[in-house]
Amino acid sequence: METVRCEVCVEGIPGALAAAEGGAHRIELCAGLVEGIRDVKTIRDAGAFGIAIGALIRDGSVDEKAMAAVVEAAGRMSVTFHRAFDMTRDPWSTMDTLVELGVDRILTSGLERTVPEGTGLIKRLVSAAGGRISIMPGGGIRKENVAGIVRDTGVREVHFTAFTRAESLMIHQNSRPRMGAAEVPGEFDRISTDPLEVRAVLQALDSASLDGR
Repeated sequence: METVRCEVCVEGIPGALAAAEGGAHRIELCAGLVEGIRDVKTIRDAGAFGIAIGALIRDGSVDEKAMAAVVEAAGRMSVTFHRAFDMTRDPWSTMDTLVELGVDRILTSGLERTVPEGTGLIKRLVSAAGGRISIMPGGGIRKENVAGIVRDTGVREVHFTAFTRAESLMIHQNSRPRMGAAEVPGEFDRISTDPLEVRAVLQALDSASLDGR
């Protein structure tokens, strides 16, 4: 089996270091997972490999004007259209539009909640893409299912998180109020990237590769 590139979504420098320790081929570095990337030029000038961004208009099609501006600003950086793709009205025309715009890859769960649920569509997208654009599944990928997903879809890249919760270092804790929304980690929850989980995903892929020889 050809090497499958593993991209790990992380927050901050500790997460990036943990992903590297686990053997990740590439990271998606987010200042905040609920926020978007705003200043493409600044990121480009900082020497980043690429950006992940997505823009749709109200009818569920690609905002071509916005994406054209982003691709131009990105210059030689790789451009990934993120999971806004999973909210699109028509994935086939959206993929063709992104190819025409010069986008390098699409991050998708196959328009479903998780990749295992969207495997059928992802496989069809890979076939229809014909190498014009990379289809990179992301959402619900774990060491237990990654090899099967790659085998069933024919993708050459995967995207996943390897988050783990750790106890807060705070000695005094008042658990009654919350300073953030209910869906984000609380004041005394620490989310970090687990290098062992990253390594486990890569090892699952390696094992599948050896079994296929």
